[in-house]
Amino acid sequence: MGKATCFAGGLLLGYIPEPEADPQILEEVKRVLRPEGWVLIDVANGFSVRNTLNPKAWHEIGTDIVVCRRRELDGNRVYVHEIVLSKKKGMIRDQSYSIRLYEPEPFAELLKKAGFIRVKVKTDFSPHQLKSDYGCMNHHMVATGQKPCGS
Repeated sequence: MGKATCFAGGLLLGYIPEPEADPQILEEVKRVLRPEGWVLIDVANGFSVRNTLNPKAWHEIGTDIVVCRRRELDGNRVYVHEIVLSKKKGMIRDQSYSIRLYEPEPFAELLKKAGFIRVKVKTDFSPHQLKSDYGCMNHHMVATGQKPCGS
């Protein structure tokens, strides 16, 4: 059986407010990844979010859960206030957060600066079957990169 060369885990790119956090996270991913291992990163597609952002929206998950969001675009960040309700049990979550928006070319450069090779970015990927407003993740951008051999 061969060695696993893939990174499996969650990256919080874009959720930490400080811009220097993303390069630091990518450098750490590269450090722990095996030589020739791959990373796959899923972030919001900045172009699509800017063109389709609805400031107030909600959607239902199944027959019980309702997600309500208020969003504001400010530069390269979307500020979100999100309330998740259960029709049966009431309030589940009331939180605020922000997401950094990425454009394809600068995002690819971010991975290359961190030392990844064979970087590819696929835009407008969506795992959702139904048309609805799923927040900033209606339109994903998926990037892959490989750690060079010997690094």
